[in-house]
Amino acid sequence: SFRGSPEGLEKDFFLLKAYCCIHGLTILDLIKHLPMNPYQSLLNAVLEMEKDFEKFYDKSNAAAGTRVRKGLQNLKAKAQELRLDVQSKKTA
Repeated sequence: SFRGSPEGLEKDFFLLKAYCCIHGLTILDLIKHLPMNPYQSLLNAVLEMEKDFEKFYDKSNAAAGTRVRKGLQNLKAKAQELRLDVQSKKTA
């Protein structure tokens, strides 16, 4: 919980780093597992592919192309799940 002051934020960050250290995690690991709304989840899936898109289209890296295709397939599945969720909420 942010305490509203730089000192409070510094203490919160210290506690977060300590938690990560104890559990063998990075702060990014924690962020990836935070609950998020469906839009943010979909957006994160797209953003995670950015570097592979650049490697494939700018540097013609074939392996990156494979990762892009896999990411797009996962994105398609995630989008389908969201479509079904939206439909079920509309009809409920």
